[in-house]
Amino acid sequence: MQVLAAITLLAGASALVPPSQRRSGVALRAGFGAATKKSKAKFVKPGKKDLEKQWENFFVHQRSGSRLFSCESVWARAGEGEWLRVGAVVTKSDDVSNADAVAAQKKLISWSATQLFPALNAKKGQAPELGLGPYVDDEKDDEGDASKVAPVGKGDKAAPLSDVGFKPIRSPLDEHRAGLGATLLNKSVGKGSAKFKGAAAAASAAPGAAADSKGVL
Repeated sequence: MQVLAAITLLAGASALVPPSQRRSGVALRAGFGAATKKSKAKFVKPGKKDLEKQWENFFVHQRSGSRLFSCESVWARAGEGEWLRVGAVVTKSDDVSNADAVAAQKKLISWSATQLFPALNAKKGQAPELGLGPYVDDEKDDEGDASKVAPVGKGDKAAPLSDVGFKPIRSPLDEHRAGLGATLLNKSVGKGSAKFKGAAAAASAAPGAAADSKGVL
């Protein structure tokens, strides 16, 4: 009888425990380690589409207010080799630095550099080092002073892509360099990539015209 009474007492005590308390351990285990939603990082990629978009951004920002004085040239080198000028960057405002512009567009700039200067591909799988120097106007036949170039500091690679722009010294793509296309790329400002499509059409219509390294016929 004493054993039966003890069992009855334990069963009654268990019944008094609120259901939520008894399931709490299970609920905690179900939530532990649950996948969190991650936002997809945006960045520019090598290739025609993003090259045209960032090139257009460069023209828009450069010709807005006094941003011309905020442009800087971008250089690249492999290892301890010499600096080679790749192009230029500019930002929409001083809220974003040129180091941020390089960081956000690093893949595109590095790709452009290796396409323009195959020697920078010497170490496969290793991107060239990038540097910044005083802005060089490609229309003034100025090659720039490599002694004034400094490696780019750490920038914010999450800088808004619409706030930064990149213009190579010349397009790494044959379709842009051919004929009238290069001139239109370097000197015209359109909306979106419309001018690039027009440039390609003009180039194909005038196969006999060839542009020099700076896009001048």
